[in-house]
Amino acid sequence: MQRIFDHVLEDTMKQDNTPILSYTIHYPEFTTDCNQQAAQKINRYYEQQARTLEEYCRNKLFHDAVSELEFDEKNHFPAITYEVLVEYAVTFNQRCITSLFTDQYMFTGGAHGTTIRRGDTWDFQNGSRIPVSAFYPPGADFRSCILKVVNAQIRERLKKMPGTYFDDYEKLTDENWNARDFYVTPDGLVVFFQQYEVAPYSTGMPRFFLPFEKRGRRKGCSDC
Repeated sequence: MQRIFDHVLEDTMKQDNTPILSYTIHYPEFTTDCNQQAAQKINRYYEQQARTLEEYCRNKLFHDAVSELEFDEKNHFPAITYEVLVEYAVTFNQRCITSLFTDQYMFTGGAHGTTIRRGDTWDFQNGSRIPVSAFYPPGADFRSCILKVVNAQIRERLKKMPGTYFDDYEKLTDENWNARDFYVTPDGLVVFFQQYEVAPYSTGMPRFFLPFEKRGRRKGCSDC
């Protein structure tokens, strides 16, 4: 099991004493008994991602926020504050494997902000990502297996709550499924889609659970 320490980059940036941009960026740092060099490689990845986003906030996004403030003042609109929030959640942390997802929320005006989710599952023996294919038998058509389960779950959800997914969801799941968009829990995989890809904004971030085989092996999901 890996030990996890939280780091935060944050600031509220102002123009003429008016707050126009606030960012809070959480990112993890790991230590491990498996392979500390592998942990350092993973740590560099998350720190670089966080600092690159911070640089974007302090330069490009701040410049956009200044332009927005000038427009609002000229047209007598209330000033808005741009917001960036990055948070992560660890969903599996056993032996030399850790899985987590990271949500990046951004608000730059309009009715609501947008969230992008990213999933990562790491092998701390070598510092590499574990792909979703590793949870299926060699040679299995895991993509078809996953989409079959996803579409079946959507059908059941639509029976209970019509309109919560787009009518052409089967076409959209096929077009938008990304093999990176998953994370691991102790009981199975969770695959997800981004906002608007297969459902309206009100549905939230669509998630689909694929349980592991009951015999306890992490190789292969029971529904495929």
